[in-house]
Amino acid sequence: MSELNQLAPTCSADEIACLCDSHTFLKAYQSCCVDHCQTARQTRAAINHIHSTCDSAPVSDDGSQ
Repeated sequence: MSELNQLAPTCSADEIACLCDSHTFLKAYQSCCVDHCQTARQTRAAINHIHSTCDSAPVSDDGSQ
């Protein structure tokens, strides 16, 4: 995602917990899914996947998930 530095400036692409803490990143991810997934089912699956990933993300360094 080329906009990562703008959406979650303190996160690197491999810091899942940090990305999950970024409301801006999550909203952009959802918008991307809506804009680019070909079916409603694909959109729901992609959005469910990010929420599942965030729910199981390790705790970030600042103590949040």
